[in-house]
Amino acid sequence: MDNKPQKINCHFISNTHWDREWRFSARRTQYMLGYMLDMLTDILDKYPEYRHFHLDSQTMPIQDYLEAYPE
Repeated sequence: MDNKPQKINCHFISNTHWDREWRFSARRTQYMLGYMLDMLTDILDKYPEYRHFHLDSQTMPIQDYLEAYPE
């Protein structure tokens, strides 16, 4: 029996599930979404090795963000 430790590959998946009408007011949720997506795009720009983010197959947060921040 080989007592050498085995190499293990581990994958971390950055993600969120965005509930726009669950816990906070619409205004606060919109602000938090803007903050989160701005921070995410900064990370993606700054760290090329950080290439993926899973938005839980949701598209409404992206539409909400683009409507609130068209630039």
